[in-house]
Amino acid sequence: ADSSSLPEIVAGPEGNAALLFDPDDSNAIAAALDQGLSEPALRSDLRQRGLAQAARFTWERNARILVENLTAALDGRPLTTTTEP
Repeated sequence: ADSSSLPEIVAGPEGNAALLFDPDDSNAIAAALDQGLSEPALRSDLRQRGLAQAARFTWERNARILVENLTAALDGRPLTTTTEP
């Protein structure tokens, strides 16, 4: 769905890792499903992009960012907002 934080989560360096659609538009949902089911090359591409994007979200990375932000907050420095690995 093209709502909440999903667009940021699926947006990767190689492009979107999912088909985005208006969750309130049943025609848009149907079109995205049809496109995903009827286009094997697209499905394969989205799968590869999805795996690459998911690999960016690890416990180690999240822990590192948390420690960096806690340390920055204690030191009065700006917080890290990067989405890069």
